[in-house]
Amino acid sequence: MSVQHNVTQILVMAVSVVLAVFIGANIGDPVITGINLYAVVLLLLASLTHLRLENLVPFLLVADVLVHLAKRLVCFVTGSPWIYYATLFFTVPVYAVIVIVFVGQLRNQPLPASGKFLTLFLLLAAGLTLLAPSELYLPPLSRVSMLLQNLLPAMLYYAGCALSLNILGRLTKVLFRVSLLALAYGFVQFFTGPTPLDVVWATQTYRYSIQGSKVFAFLQGPADQFFYGYSFFPDPLIWGLFLNTCLVLILIQFHKRRTSLLKRATLTGLFLFGLLTSLTRSPWLCLLSTVAMYQMLRLQVISRAWQILAILMCLFPLCILGSDYLIVRFSWAIPEIQADMLRRFATVGTLGDRVYTWDVLQQIFSRHFLMGNGYGYNEFLMRFPTQGLEAARVHNFVLALVMYTGVPGLLLFLAFYIQWCREAFRAIRQTSDPVQKTTLRWLTALSFGYVSTGFFSGPNFMTALFFLLAGMVAAASRTPEPSPAPAAEATHVA
Repeated sequence: MSVQHNVTQILVMAVSVVLAVFIGANIGDPVITGINLYAVVLLLLASLTHLRLENLVPFLLVADVLVHLAKRLVCFVTGSPWIYYATLFFTVPVYAVIVIVFVGQLRNQPLPASGKFLTLFLLLAAGLTLLAPSELYLPPLSRVSMLLQNLLPAMLYYAGCALSLNILGRLTKVLFRVSLLALAYGFVQFFTGPTPLDVVWATQTYRYSIQGSKVFAFLQGPADQFFYGYSFFPDPLIWGLFLNTCLVLILIQFHKRRTSLLKRATLTGLFLFGLLTSLTRSPWLCLLSTVAMYQMLRLQVISRAWQILAILMCLFPLCILGSDYLIVRFSWAIPEIQADMLRRFATVGTLGDRVYTWDVLQQIFSRHFLMGNGYGYNEFLMRFPTQGLEAARVHNFVLALVMYTGVPGLLLFLAFYIQWCREAFRAIRQTSDPVQKTTLRWLTALSFGYVSTGFFSGPNFMTALFFLLAGMVAAASRTPEPSPAPAAEATHVA
């Protein structure tokens, strides 16, 4: 690193500190505070990443997690929703810079076919979110915020296309360190309930934050109810999916370098206990589906995209009929379960809503068949949950995509995913390196695990990590990846 760059970096950091002090002096003015907070983020971004994609992406993944911790810390200073959401959207300028950088890198390199389908889906979803009429007036700011919240994570697919799988070791190292911090916080929640930070946050935000309202309801409710741990993530589901991703990335590293059995067992047990703290079933479904799919890929029981499509088509009715069977067959026995943990996982909860999927499907298809209402309709549902049956009972990503983007949007997303599966299988076939083949199988299986949760938890699986890993696999299908040097790829995760 040159002396000139060191001086520039010091100056940028100094300006950031000055802006931070200015923010503290004007904390009551949401406009000044918001503008300067974003200025600090951009300055730090330019200083710490050198505007290189391989640095920007890990920076974003860390920011995407820690921003939810930052938004809770803000509640110690102010209860302003403006400041809260200004903090929550810290990652927006990071995404913007990443878009600019990868457009520059991809302009002379065509997108994989899956990327073209994804682009069409995103354009349709964005257009509907911004322009589709709604039953009640939705302010432009609400439409834009829902667009950013739901569609920005997909930008990392394109970043993944511009990166090599060789960066996976570095990503694993970064995410492992973040996950240890998150696990420590999640374990505290599991054993003690809401922390003082959670209490302050929930008390300040329960009127406009969904998870904040749930924590606040727990604080006000009976003492024998369960507290769903979520570390400092938006909710228990996202927390569980993040742990699944980190666990799979660590398992990939186990294949790349020799690791003692004790270390493997310790790390695996640590992440499995982290999943337990969420008290949520969908992350376990993701894990089981991922492991099962990996074994089928390893044994070559499944080797074609149409087989993945067939399994997904079977899962759609199976989750409905299975939910109905479990409720009818076992719900009467739940009160007799003595162990608190088992009773929590056996509780019907939102499982009962899956039984009504056929009814909701008919209603949604009749109202949103050709043109969905856009993701702004999500805002409508949250504010007026009694306006329609789908408001409370959409826990299926197929229904959700039809509701938001219509049947054309659903078909475009399915085309993206099936084409991506074709590219993943092509990448697996064309590499002769056993480590690379194992990596691609694990990432393909993890993607399937993510999508499987969509039949029970809606489109929440469409996270930044889901799209980033998808882009990296799609890029590997274009040309065979050279085997990385052992010293360059071997990554210590502890």
